[in-house]
Amino acid sequence: MGLSTKLSNTLVSIGFADRFSKISEAHSDRSSVMTKPDIDEVSTLITRLGYKCSYNKKHKFFKISGGSETALDVGLNFAVERGKAEFILNLRLDGKGDGGPFAFMCDLMGCADRIKNPVYRSYDELEVILKEGLEVYEDIKKGLAQEL
Repeated sequence: MGLSTKLSNTLVSIGFADRFSKISEAHSDRSSVMTKPDIDEVSTLITRLGYKCSYNKKHKFFKISGGSETALDVGLNFAVERGKAEFILNLRLDGKGDGGPFAFMCDLMGCADRIKNPVYRSYDELEVILKEGLEVYEDIKKGLAQEL
């Protein structure tokens, strides 16, 4: 399984791997991470950044909506378990599923080093990670809209 050509082209054009790597490196201190964040507080952070969200209790992730509108079937899930911030791109292109966790997409792009999910120790740090990751997500949406 690999990424579609349209998604791969978009990720390359926006510098996805470098950007996600920088987010990961800036938030890599794994000492004293916040292991059990308050779901309502995380929801408030997402809302403050201009997005709507719902929390899936069974699978333990936020489904994020809002931001710039496109005609694409594209969404973002965000998990915050065990101090890790995991972005998961949900995309449907040409009737097929595409995307996946940001770290996995970097692997599929052939990144030389494995890029780990960023970690957070406070809500302030989590908000920074969210803001940076959502900027990448918006650029993915814009890039894909141009590919179509």
